[in-house]
Amino acid sequence: MVILEKPFVSGYLINTLIENQTPVLKTDFAESLPGAENLNLLPEKEFFRLYMETPGIGLYSNSEDSASWIYKNIPESGLASGVKAIKDKHSMREVFARLNPGYFFRKLSFTELQVMDVTMIPKPFVVKPVKGIASIGIRAVFSDDEWPEILRQVEKDRKDYGDAFSDTVMDLDSFLVEAYIQGQEIAVDAFFDKTGSPVIVNIMEHDFASAEDNSDRLYKSSVQIMKRYLQPVENYLSGVSDALGIKNFPMHMEMRITPEGEFIPIEINPMRFAGFCTTDIASYAYGINPYNCFLEQKSPDWNAILEKGSDDVFVMGVIDIPRNLDKHSVNFDYELLQTKLSEVLELRKMDYRVFPMAAFIFARSEKKNHAELKAWLHDDMSDVITKIG
Repeated sequence: MVILEKPFVSGYLINTLIENQTPVLKTDFAESLPGAENLNLLPEKEFFRLYMETPGIGLYSNSEDSASWIYKNIPESGLASGVKAIKDKHSMREVFARLNPGYFFRKLSFTELQVMDVTMIPKPFVVKPVKGIASIGIRAVFSDDEWPEILRQVEKDRKDYGDAFSDTVMDLDSFLVEAYIQGQEIAVDAFFDKTGSPVIVNIMEHDFASAEDNSDRLYKSSVQIMKRYLQPVENYLSGVSDALGIKNFPMHMEMRITPEGEFIPIEINPMRFAGFCTTDIASYAYGINPYNCFLEQKSPDWNAILEKGSDDVFVMGVIDIPRNLDKHSVNFDYELLQTKLSEVLELRKMDYRVFPMAAFIFARSEKKNHAELKAWLHDDMSDVITKIG
């Protein structure tokens, strides 16, 4: 079963739901989507009755906006309690603290953040919304001198994007201050099956241009990446499953691997895989339909997939409008953007006057072209994003 909500639904997901005639909650948003007349739309009462009366059935959503439907219709369900627990980054930090003892974190209101004595906070540290999306309001702090400007940037994010997402998805009034984790960042799409066992459908390395960078410019997935992380991430998720006791539950997790090899979660996003349907990259990289994996409770045949040994790297890139620019006073050249990578598989244009990004791009990079990935990561996109007037 699926709930479709703002901000974005990919054609790939819609076609999957049409092909399988998966029950979809009938909402104004779902009815507005291209191809909605072919979806198996069920009225609210019928949809949630079917969910509660069907043992073992899973519920997926493309967006955490759907949590409001869960809280309204099945507030006492295990699904509702799981979503609430995972969506609150502070409560999850308390869970992670049991798995990674000694990790520093603190919860503050934005008002408290404004008067915080930054000299008393161990550095480097990260400030981030307790509930958030798309790196909005997230900044890394490496010195006391940086703090006034970073605080100004966070306040600008509150002004620019405070109304772009519902309170269920993002809360720019409550923040975490937590230790900055050194090491490689990865993003994991997975679910706990009916028994609570973790099933991984994709892992991406998230690369940054510098320690101060917090953009979503470059995510990479490949056979080598899957081989590197599949087993240790699965082992860590087994610990998360034991701590939370959640079953039949999709999620997107971000974590870092320290130089000592410790896996430390950054956050878990409930009910969905990678946001804005970017989990679709798994279909390009491995021929996997991640939605079907969860809805049918099937694990990808990773042994067969990883035997292929391809050197290709599959890219999911996000192009943001720089925060110092007025997003209402820029033009974006999508055609020029696509020339920056050797094999673009798909371009998704976004309304950058509403959202913090202008485009999502999927691409394949053969071994001979891997140098383009570093160039892509460090490209300031000044030729693609131009001021009006």
